[in-house]
Amino acid sequence: MKSERPIFFWLFFICLFAGSALAADPRSLDEIRVVADRMEAEAVGNKATFSGDVKASQKDIVIYAQSLTLFYSRGDDQKEQGIDRVELEGEVRILQKDRIATADKGLYLNLERKIILSGHAQVHQAGNIVKGDEIVYFIDEERSIVSSDPDSRVNVLIKPKGEDR
Repeated sequence: MKSERPIFFWLFFICLFAGSALAADPRSLDEIRVVADRMEAEAVGNKATFSGDVKASQKDIVIYAQSLTLFYSRGDDQKEQGIDRVELEGEVRILQKDRIATADKGLYLNLERKIILSGHAQVHQAGNIVKGDEIVYFIDEERSIVSSDPDSRVNVLIKPKGEDR
């Protein structure tokens, strides 16, 4: 893979819903390390897939999944332009400081600037918990929508400040 840095650079955005990373300047990001059992790059399909106990980390953010696939676009000159979307599958877990998000699947849509966690989606922080079948985070608006299937319900637990956790 000729240009790894720009692809890995965008992994950071998967974690934007986690809080303080929202204000980060992408040009000042630290290195990103990805460890997996396998990596497969497809120039024709404009994608790179990491599979098997994937761990991607940058500074204080760590992403775990069984599979992480990056889909990127190319310009007329065939140079990489950026990430279109990132798909996470299988035991998705995103950690940053005291924040933990888990789901069966995760999806980052770059053009729409949103992150979707689906399948038993949960976010935990400082004893507070939000659970639903799907959590959608709109990055630029700093807002989220939590929804559930008709046979289940959204669950939220809010701990008062100062209560022992």
